[in-house]
Amino acid sequence: MCAENGYWAFVPPPLPPDVQLALEIVRRLSAADRALGLLAGTARTLPNPQLLAPALLRREAVLSSRERRHPGVAGRSGHVRGRAAPGRQR
Repeated sequence: MCAENGYWAFVPPPLPPDVQLALEIVRRLSAADRALGLLAGTARTLPNPQLLAPALLRREAVLSSRERRHPGVAGRSGHVRGRAAPGRQR
């Protein structure tokens, strides 16, 4: 867009209106933020936090399937649990 002084300028569209969140949503978001902060802080103290990834991924899959009421999905994530650590034999 060309401004009044003859210079070209980028003028973005107006911002959307402010989102009004219910107090309960704000409390839950705050609790989740605190929990993630604690998890991140704890992970920094571990010598090899990548070892937790398979267990956390499986737990997330199980909880997600329960939430969506699809019990069959949790069984499909069992392959994560059955893997041997890199460089180790079963």
